[in-house]
Amino acid sequence: MNFTLWNGFWLILPAIVWNVIFASRLTASGFTDDSAVPPAILWSETTLRVVLFAGPILLALRFPLSAAWLAVLAFGYVLYYASWLPHLVAPDGALAQDPVIILGPAITPLVWLLAIAALTGSRLYAAASIAFIAVHVAHQFFSFRLL
Repeated sequence: MNFTLWNGFWLILPAIVWNVIFASRLTASGFTDDSAVPPAILWSETTLRVVLFAGPILLALRFPLSAAWLAVLAFGYVLYYASWLPHLVAPDGALAQDPVIILGPAITPLVWLLAIAALTGSRLYAAASIAFIAVHVAHQFFSFRLL
């Protein structure tokens, strides 16, 4: 595997920037109660997050880039950002307390993660993405006691 500047890092960068800017506002609205989350879920989620956010730097982009997958990537980011809005705008509002809305920021990354997997041609990244979303959603179920 040869390192190239034309790698998947550029595709994950919007998520990194968004999370650096806004993640503290989610924690302020109650997204930090990990007391009920099994340690195995927390460990798995953290490990997979590191793989998914750092790993793309090792994945070369497959040229020519598919316009369809770029559209899926863009749509995925718009969906992801929109899923945060109820939590950022009115964290104490009824909409932000709805279980489906609570799970939005945990589920919607699957769209852009799978687009990154497709644009880099990595089935392993796709599998890690699916595993991450599963434990990320499980984390939310335990944190918010949705079970």
